[in-house]
Amino acid sequence: MASWYTGETTRPAFNNKPTPLLSFGRPFPETCLKQVQDRFKSSQDFIIVSRSLPKNTPYVEDIKSVLGERVIHIHVGISPHTPVPEIVDILAVVKPLNIVCIVTPGAGSITAGAKLVRFAIANDAWAEQGIGYKETRDSTNLQPDFAFWCKAKHTFEPGMDPDLSNNDGDAWAARGLEKLISGLLRCKHDLKDLEARHLCQTSVVEVMRAVSSGVPLGASHAIGHQLGPLNVGHGETSCILLPAVCKFNARKSTNNDWQEKQWMFY
Repeated sequence: MASWYTGETTRPAFNNKPTPLLSFGRPFPETCLKQVQDRFKSSQDFIIVSRSLPKNTPYVEDIKSVLGERVIHIHVGISPHTPVPEIVDILAVVKPLNIVCIVTPGAGSITAGAKLVRFAIANDAWAEQGIGYKETRDSTNLQPDFAFWCKAKHTFEPGMDPDLSNNDGDAWAARGLEKLISGLLRCKHDLKDLEARHLCQTSVVEVMRAVSSGVPLGASHAIGHQLGPLNVGHGETSCILLPAVCKFNARKSTNNDWQEKQWMFY
């Protein structure tokens, strides 16, 4: 067993701000209990999971068993791109429960939905007209074996606008992507390579550090979300938009100077 899997490690995900927090090294249910019990002092937990998780894995029951009576409700399923009407439905359930902590195994639309729910609760906004977005405090657990339950997907999420990049963001993106490519190739070779899964998860954190360096999100990411109403999944939208965005950037000579420097370096 890898050395990092012998005990829990909790640290800020990024080196420029105290939150969100990142935790890894122990099974998700165990770490989840410690976080909600010790860090958040919660005895009233609301769990939001994808539709596939309880259908295809034992993880929801595992989490429910470990958290015990703390679990006051489990909501199953949020559609891709987090439709606001679905959040309003969740709020109708949440309103009388007086919840303290929301647990979301997974990410994407599930986590985005949980953030909207928290923002709505904090602002006493229970109808669609009152819901907006605000960055909030997170605690994230990385469990490599959790990824074994996820289907392989062709996903590309360009996090930054190349015309507005900066040296700090470029450095973190390059560092994270180098590790991510290595981890993905190892996962392709051996789906049960726990170390490779961990490498992928931690390298994505480094790439996301680039996003937090102040560079706006790229066009393929932003425009891609508009494909949600056409039933295009969260992870596939950027793949579809990326070729057109790259062609547009090429016509406008966007980022050419930076790219030439990279070729000279290599």
